[in-house]
Amino acid sequence: MVVTNNEDLFNKLRYYKNLCFPLNAARTYLHNDIGFNYRMSNLHAAIGLAQVEKADEYRNMRIRNAEIYKENLEGIPGIETQKTLDYVLNVHWMNGIVVDKNLYGRTRDQLIEYLKDHKIDTRLLFNGMHRQVALKNFGCDCNDEYPVSDYLADNGFYLPSASNLSQEKIIFICNKIKEFQK
Repeated sequence: MVVTNNEDLFNKLRYYKNLCFPLNAARTYLHNDIGFNYRMSNLHAAIGLAQVEKADEYRNMRIRNAEIYKENLEGIPGIETQKTLDYVLNVHWMNGIVVDKNLYGRTRDQLIEYLKDHKIDTRLLFNGMHRQVALKNFGCDCNDEYPVSDYLADNGFYLPSASNLSQEKIIFICNKIKEFQK
């Protein structure tokens, strides 16, 4: 814990304690500095422990949601959902899609904006570690090329992924993606 009456120091500490995400700007998942994830209180830890009892229920809800997304997005040219291998239990914590602009007729960013206009929140996929300014500044060699990571970061995003999303809401989201295709 830190106590200060210096506003600049206070804001600098807020910046570092939250993984160096900007305090007053959107998260682009590009970091200029290396920060920490120091945000959990004892109360939050207690709530987290209580949620462990419901982990299987939440996992099953997310798997169900992913199946609904996949079923309703299947066959849309240029929209690719996450693959699940038969021998893997994919929890589907997030439901990501990748947009091939040549097949879909629109870019990822155009689709994100369209969904936003229809009150559907999305999040960008993470950028690869080789793109992180913070790691470059820390002395890491980030000069190699990672075309798959770059393709995913440049063309993919997460759809709403809350455990308690209703089937109706997921179908609404999928229908908006279908209707925006050129």
